[in-house]
Amino acid sequence: LGRCVREIRLTGLALEQGRDVAFLGPAGTYTHAELKKHFGGAVNAVAQEDIAAIFRSVESRACDYVVAPIENSVGGSVNETLDCLADTPLKVCGEIVTAIHHQLLSKATSLEKIKHVYAHSQAFQQCRQWLQTHLPRAELIAQSSNAAAASRAAQDVDAAAIASREAASLYGLNGLAQNIEDNPHNTTRFVVLGRNQAAATGDDRTMVMFSMPNQAGALHGVLGVLAEREISMSRIESRPLRNGQWDYLFFVDLLGQTDEDSVKGEVQVICARAALFKLRGSFPRAVG
Repeated sequence: LGRCVREIRLTGLALEQGRDVAFLGPAGTYTHAELKKHFGGAVNAVAQEDIAAIFRSVESRACDYVVAPIENSVGGSVNETLDCLADTPLKVCGEIVTAIHHQLLSKATSLEKIKHVYAHSQAFQQCRQWLQTHLPRAELIAQSSNAAAASRAAQDVDAAAIASREAASLYGLNGLAQNIEDNPHNTTRFVVLGRNQAAATGDDRTMVMFSMPNQAGALHGVLGVLAEREISMSRIESRPLRNGQWDYLFFVDLLGQTDEDSVKGEVQVICARAALFKLRGSFPRAVG
């Protein structure tokens, strides 16, 4: 009943506000499935060719929201998303955490006929042991998304794709093997971005991004102060600043919302010591 009520509410909002949500296409990606769950079935899902194009579509106001994968429990961070987060003016206003189950899909009817496997590079990481055991001689060919891999496999009788169950029906493929991920607890986290700040719920996260002066102990100084104040961090990740000087951007998730006094203090601590600082947004914490 709760899921039905939520779907009705989200469908009404989507119709009323005309929400267009950009995602990594084509249709049938895991992102596509999760955005429909998050926003409701009436949302207009707009496929884009890569993650950078997703962000541009909302920055240009062609769409209202972005849904993009940011990290996987096996494959780690999605660097393309982190790089876009570094530059975008958009605000993180939501997150989605979901279990990912990979299927091996093909026009073929047996594993013995498979010479090529198409998938996103993250899917290859998440299914590495299974592939080595069951398809050790198959050529692994990376694609921009798992749905793109399914589309490619639909044109090649000697190929298979690692993709979702939805992709099997969309592209007319057979399911040769189910749940081939090496870790049964394989989980992906997605972020939702828009132009406005999300309302506080009482169970929120705040994402900040910063770089430190290139000097010994700079990062330790920030993390040490946070630890002394018993400030909770749920995640920290780094990316090169791309300035050729071995400087790094750090992405940190703090527990709480920017309107809370404790979070304001945390933000002030980091901002005062950082060479560069951006508040990426506060958002309801996902259950997953």
